[in-house]
Amino acid sequence: MRIGSFLYRSWAEVDTGQIVKNYNVYKSALPGKAQIIAVVKANAYGHGDEEIARSLEAGGADFFAVSNINEAIRLRFGGISGEILVLGYTPPYFLPYLTEYDIIQTAVSEEHIEELKKYAPSGAKVHIAIDTGMKRIGLDSEDCERCVKIIKSATSALKITGVFTHFPVADSSHEADRRFTKQSLDKFRRIVTDVKPLGIELIHCLNSAGGIAYFDAPFNTVRLGISLYGYSPSPQIKLPLGIKPAMSWKTLVSAVIKVSKGEGVGYGRSFIASQNMRIATLTTGYADGYPRAASNKGFVLIKGKRARIVGRVCMDMMMVDVTDIPDVKMGDFAVIIGNSGTEVLSADDIAKCADSISYEILTGISARVERIYK
Repeated sequence: MRIGSFLYRSWAEVDTGQIVKNYNVYKSALPGKAQIIAVVKANAYGHGDEEIARSLEAGGADFFAVSNINEAIRLRFGGISGEILVLGYTPPYFLPYLTEYDIIQTAVSEEHIEELKKYAPSGAKVHIAIDTGMKRIGLDSEDCERCVKIIKSATSALKITGVFTHFPVADSSHEADRRFTKQSLDKFRRIVTDVKPLGIELIHCLNSAGGIAYFDAPFNTVRLGISLYGYSPSPQIKLPLGIKPAMSWKTLVSAVIKVSKGEGVGYGRSFIASQNMRIATLTTGYADGYPRAASNKGFVLIKGKRARIVGRVCMDMMMVDVTDIPDVKMGDFAVIIGNSGTEVLSADDIAKCADSISYEILTGISARVERIYK
């Protein structure tokens, strides 16, 4: 498919207006004047971080979160002027960039706080991570008194502008998981209460799931990740009306092959035709981010109908059954994510076939899949 002066074999169309709408719909569903941190890490979950952040900033967003300092600096070079929070570890030799590019750093542990106090420039802004049960990063909330002491000590050398935690099962409605989240909330609440005299500006403990399910949490800010892009973090979480996926993924038919009954298709001959068939070869494979684990299970859409993947997904191609779809020919396009006629496929559908999650599917769409912005 030719678009402008480029020839695309596999491309993603991103509706930036829908992402801005998702942001505003979610924000309007929050209580009071809660602020949103738009999470644009991992290339904005595969959607393109600079383009998405620029669109959001034009639409009123003023706070972003990324995984690492390289992503943060790229946003600054991309013209983003809002606050940027690095959610992961930054080693000492990168810390001077915090003030140079006005970036907020997460302190991921007590040891990291000491490193920040020693190497970060004066006035560097920091958010303190608290571990309330995720066991990934943060000060151990089991010892509330020590957490508070460490945070107070850090204020002597660092500008502490936020305290946050992350709940591992906030997206679950199972009773045991809800109890666990409530216990985590209680731990976080104790620490937030004890550091309140410090005047720390931002308190955030809720992600896309928590922002819907736990309004009783101590927060004035919500980190909006997967739902910003139109997906629910869990089948158990119902998104506010109006939030929709913003990306479609398309590819081309490069050949239509006749396969006789008893013949195999693809590497390892993992599919054997039970009847005479017509197979379409598509110009997308696992190097483009389509999961090999969905071989012989996944579907694409061609001419408004579902075409099942047959054989193993190759590095640059995949084969689909078009026996019952008439007039398929070289140059036709297929929909991997999106709609065709009345049929719809989502990242969740691919994830189900690959025993994965939508996050992995979206962030796994490789750089050689061209992004087109609407």
